[in-house]
Amino acid sequence: NTKLYKTGDLVRYLEDGNIEYIQRIDEQVKIRGYRIELAEIEQQLLAQVDIKEAVVIAKEINNSKALIAFITSNIPLIKTNTIKTSLAKSLPQYMIPLVIKQIKAIPLTPNAKVDKKALESIKITLSASTAYIAPRTKLEKDLASIFEQTLNVKNVGIKDNFFELGGHSLLVFELISKINNKLNKKLDVVAIFRAPSIEQIVEYLANNQQADIIVPICEGGTKRAIFAVPGIEGNPFVYKDLSSLLGKNQSFYGVQINEIKGKDRSIKMLAKISIENMKKIQEKGPYRLLGYSQGGLIAYEMARILLENDEEVDSLVILDTREPDILRLLMRGKSYLEFEFDSLKEYFKLNSLDLLINFKEYASKTSEERKKCILEYINTDKSKISSQDFEVSYENYKSNIQIIMNYKAKAMNKICKVTLFKAKVQDEQDDLTPYDYGWNKYMVKDIKVKQINGTHHSLIREENLDVLVEYYKNEKND
Repeated sequence: NTKLYKTGDLVRYLEDGNIEYIQRIDEQVKIRGYRIELAEIEQQLLAQVDIKEAVVIAKEINNSKALIAFITSNIPLIKTNTIKTSLAKSLPQYMIPLVIKQIKAIPLTPNAKVDKKALESIKITLSASTAYIAPRTKLEKDLASIFEQTLNVKNVGIKDNFFELGGHSLLVFELISKINNKLNKKLDVVAIFRAPSIEQIVEYLANNQQADIIVPICEGGTKRAIFAVPGIEGNPFVYKDLSSLLGKNQSFYGVQINEIKGKDRSIKMLAKISIENMKKIQEKGPYRLLGYSQGGLIAYEMARILLENDEEVDSLVILDTREPDILRLLMRGKSYLEFEFDSLKEYFKLNSLDLLINFKEYASKTSEERKKCILEYINTDKSKISSQDFEVSYENYKSNIQIIMNYKAKAMNKICKVTLFKAKVQDEQDDLTPYDYGWNKYMVKDIKVKQINGTHHSLIREENLDVLVEYYKNEKND
């Protein structure tokens, strides 16, 4: 009953019995963790009415591998955005080519095979879908210059979309840092997702818009909305990959916990204010709630408060969150300052930086000295985090850590469908954590527990979300 799986690899046995990898024997590539069959994309391109030939390759764009499609057509200038829209009906988002380039003919080798090297040598210019409108004011020109530097493109117009020009979530942080530092502005991550063009950013700044507590990640879907609370960093757009994979038919909103201010910040306070703002979008239940890391505590408290007030909660999904007593146990007697230091190291790690200070040195300084020391490091390092952005993040981190430590959860008084998704890769402290992460003691009915690929920090990335996507797609929520 042994199963054999075709991997698509060409290998050979060595004399010592080991297997040596030679190359792929199919057209499969790996992009952002996904194995993609290029022939499948080519097949969908050839199904388009005006396309005669199509070849898809993987090419390095903005320091990451991207899909580039080369096509031929009888039409002199084919509308590539129309093709992308059509492809989205049959292919997932991660299989839509970043660029579809029309050429006169597909280059061939002397053996009449597609000349992939010739295609790779073709210069790819990222351009937006809209007609070019040049920057007019000084602010527009400054923003265009920053867009061009960040994306490594030329002639960015005021209506050009940052993401259509090759921008992605990591480059958003770099873009914001440059705008805030060079132009002395105070933009956050959410602003770029909501206003991705120069024209929209200018309007956003002019109106001095106050940040919303609940922000749309995908609006207008027919399926009942998911309201998602992010982790300790407070950025709701960590859910952008999940929302994209669930499709445009699934309404999806994120909670900006860092926009909830006040001296009396607590998990309960954040939950109550989140509920108030959620009701502005969906007045009545049943509600679908999701929380990742620290956000799992807030999402749980939201569900508990709603049930206590005789409101209906359809589902609560907790992404790798230990209940508060387990979190305190995992500290193993650590002080608040040690917990703050460990969390700070994680923040730096997430931004591809090392924290060049040990705990003993960190603890010997005053609060202001600690912040100054780290800000000096950021100012001298070639970092994508600006000192201004870090200062805001640092204060948010400290505040959010404190409310985690102070949270004492109460049990639910009604049955609620709760599912815990645990990271498949756990740290060395996992021996202290029970199978249910301690949540069953708060429930009227035991929770369901599932595993999700990745570590605590990587499980929310696109390549690890298949189990969670399947869960939501199988859930009855119309």
